[in-house]
Order: sequence, then structure tokens, then C-alpha cells
Amino acid sequence: MFAIWKSVARCRIVRAGFVRSENGAVTVEWVVLTAAVVGLGLTAVVATQSSTDTVATNARSFFQNYTIGQ
Repeated sequence: MFAIWKSVARCRIVRAGFVRSENGAVTVEWVVLTAAVVGLGLTAVVATQSSTDTVATNARSFFQNYTIGQ
């Protein structure tokens, strides 16, 4: 019977240490920050995609019609 109580006490000590530990919280913060940076990057790409497509199309048509040495 004493062994059971000793085991229960050990589990409580381990659980209390786990709850006080901040290692998991730091990992979660890094994951959230990384996801935010990726999201902002994707937003920037989507926001500028149509403009760059238009500029590329205009540049292509200009250079296709341009002749050198006139």
C-alpha cells in the first residue's frame, strides 16, 4: 500500500514540474510567430501578383515590338 502512495506522490511531483515548465510555451510561441510571418509573406505575394503580371505583360509587348538599329 505504501508503494502505491509513493508512486502517486511521485506522479504529483512530476506533474507539478510539467505544469511549471515553460519549454512547451516557448515552442508554441515560435510556431505562432512563424505562421504569422508566412501568412504575411503570402499576403504580400497575393497583393502584388496582379500588378506584376500587368507590368510583365506590358514589358513583353513593348520589347516584342521594339526593333534595334532603326
